[in-house]
Amino acid sequence: EIYAGFMEQTDHEVGRLLRLVGRPEEARGFHARGVALQQVLVAKDEVDGAGLRALADALLFLGQVDEAKRHVEQALTSMEKDLGLVSSERIEALLVLGDVQLARGEPSAALSPLRTALEALTQRQVASARVPRVRRRLARALRLTGAVEEGCEQARRAWEELGVWSK
Repeated sequence: EIYAGFMEQTDHEVGRLLRLVGRPEEARGFHARGVALQQVLVAKDEVDGAGLRALADALLFLGQVDEAKRHVEQALTSMEKDLGLVSSERIEALLVLGDVQLARGEPSAALSPLRTALEALTQRQVASARVPRVRRRLARALRLTGAVEEGCEQARRAWEELGVWSK
């Protein structure tokens, strides 16, 4: 079981890396294998918040949006209890929840987790490459809800902040 937990995390990480380098078909296989391994552990209630977040991210990529929503919500509940409100892991889970809501065609529902993630990141006052990532997603959600001006402002700020990381 420890081996299965290690393998599913490894499969999800490899899948994420393959997605980042533009190889989604290869990523799909790694995520599918990770999900299959992880479902056994989830059934036994042996997956922590970070594992549930990784599972939700993989399920979202595989198009299983409702399942992804269920697991990311469980991840957030677990993380808030175990890690507090401003942990890096919780911020990543909020991003996944925002992505899930966007995938469900509910951009208004994506606003709260994305704003919360941005607030948690900016409260830390630490330079983070995640800030422009969050701003880009927030800009998209705002645009889709009709708040075009605010969405453009978030996109502009994301672009400026991203410039710091490209040097």
